[in-house]
Amino acid sequence: MSRKRDHNSQALPPSQSLQHLNEEKLVGDLINLILSYEHKHHPIKRADLLNAMGKEAIGGSKHLQKYVNIAKEKLKVVFGYDLIEIEGPRYILLNTLPENEKLSIDWKDEFPRMGLLYAMLASVYMTGGQMAVSVLANVAEGFTTGQNFGDINKLISSDWVHQGYFTLVKSECGLEVTWGPRAHHAIDKKELLKFVADVYESDISDWRQQYRELYQTPSNNVES
Repeated sequence: MSRKRDHNSQALPPSQSLQHLNEEKLVGDLINLILSYEHKHHPIKRADLLNAMGKEAIGGSKHLQKYVNIAKEKLKVVFGYDLIEIEGPRYILLNTLPENEKLSIDWKDEFPRMGLLYAMLASVYMTGGQMAVSVLANVAEGFTTGQNFGDINKLISSDWVHQGYFTLVKSECGLEVTWGPRAHHAIDKKELLKFVADVYESDISDWRQQYRELYQTPSNNVES
């Protein structure tokens, strides 16, 4: 006795099946590329994505966003990362999982350098948001006892700028840095203020400018 075929379980026609497999491969390649850039803390440009995937493979630049959107969804569901677009246009990854559930990229020996970076971001933020590269380099030297970070000036003005943590600004005092787009997206300023307060064994409200900015509305600001 013959059975009725379940139309919902029918295989896709060969042409559609091949197209689906090609799209899956393109999205997989895209995810691997984004993760490899993030491993080096480097924002990835749309142009890099397009060049790596090939204009012909994805049907031209107008179709790139379709694959980026699919990759973004998979990165969120599978890895817990949010793909964020910053100026450029460029993309970075942010971990959206709770601290105890985070699936961290293997940073290997990067922890000391990331600790130094966090301290330098704190220094810039706590001194008004802008600092001369030479001054920040001197501050960094005080944190590098027993660690070899190489050329500190290059680390600040080149490596961390390229990675999006700092932005270079020219002023009358010379070259200065402000927070870059990655820092603004990735760093919780309230947590950073608590970190600084713990270091100096003080209360967060002792840092009046930052406390007003983070916890008080303009109408409730305390007098300086």
